[in-house]
Amino acid sequence: MKRISTLTFAFLILSAFGLETVSAQITIKMPDIPRIKKPKAEPPRTGGGDDASAPPATVSTANSTGVGAARADDGPRIIKTQLHVKIWQNHSYWPPKATEQLYNTTSWLPDIRFKVMGPVPGGSQLSVDVTRPDGSLWVSLDCPTEEIRADQTLTVETPREPPGGTKVFTTATGVYGFTIRLKNALTGQNQALFSGKFKVGKVDKSKGIPKFKNTVTYYVDHDWTLPLGLIWTVASSSSNLHLGASMWFKGVAGPKAAYLFYKGKQVASTKEAGDAKPGVELNTFDNDTGDPRWEQIDFTWYGANFTVPATSTHPSIFFLDKNPGDYEVKVLCGGALCREMKFSIGPDGKLVDNGLVAANKINSPYTVVPVKVVGTLDGQWQPMAWKTDVFYGNPLQGFTAP
Repeated sequence: MKRISTLTFAFLILSAFGLETVSAQITIKMPDIPRIKKPKAEPPRTGGGDDASAPPATVSTANSTGVGAARADDGPRIIKTQLHVKIWQNHSYWPPKATEQLYNTTSWLPDIRFKVMGPVPGGSQLSVDVTRPDGSLWVSLDCPTEEIRADQTLTVETPREPPGGTKVFTTATGVYGFTIRLKNALTGQNQALFSGKFKVGKVDKSKGIPKFKNTVTYYVDHDWTLPLGLIWTVASSSSNLHLGASMWFKGVAGPKAAYLFYKGKQVASTKEAGDAKPGVELNTFDNDTGDPRWEQIDFTWYGANFTVPATSTHPSIFFLDKNPGDYEVKVLCGGALCREMKFSIGPDGKLVDNGLVAANKINSPYTVVPVKVVGTLDGQWQPMAWKTDVFYGNPLQGFTAP
């Protein structure tokens, strides 16, 4: 495809500038061109941090976060695409019934982050019950909870130091269970909103030094994310509705570019006019080079739009709503083909809904699509993990990885 000229690219940017944007947007800087407003992505989640407690719950209006309007009778729901399990880590350990802690011994506690769709009535308490590999209750983690309406969402994180502090941390690995609950002392409610499981592994950090033989870093296995993709629309202004997509990568460093094909012909690329930005990082607490790391990349094509309104007619823009049919996305990682994904635009000019979100109660406005992992840049991973581990042990009906 011909590269978009500087003048054309400037026109695309100017067409998105000057109108008021919604609250869930940020401003990015581009060299030698005006600023463009873009939707705010979920910030990268890095390991580490010194805060002893979870941050306060964050309230957002549903339509400002890309989540469709909810009804009060739907009750609170977990948005499965925004549920992530990480690790809080401590460099000492309290053995059971011990009178003093062991140093140079790494222990851990789950760091569970999720988003709830309202309503969450007054007097409510969100908590997470975590069970050991043998099924016994390990710890209950109360989370900061705010009252929200049906059209709002609440971003929540479990605390780093629950009652008992670091004495409840463990050194054991394996498959752990968890249940997110909504309790309310005013109404007597004790509702399970989500149940799942996660697998914890560890990496030796002793460097062969006997004194540090119990020094490790822990991680939660997320190989199930790699065949899972999302497609959606990105509004940079009221007159620009771009195509967006998310894909997961395991330890793949370097630049990434996504190319959009229609009827076998390239019609847009993020390299020429678009973005490839980190969305979510699921790494170790230390985040050392070589540690297991899964990263979700959010792609946006500025040259692939939906017509909103019918005044955008610039010849350099490819309008998906005017070209129904099958599309393919190919991603290059450092110049090598690493991902392929397919989706369709219907005769009505909208993304074709494959029914996966509704059938599996994912509670997301995005379209879930299979992703084909190409090549070996991801290193060793479990290609069949999606069958049992997707969304933390909640297999998708009707989903098949390529």
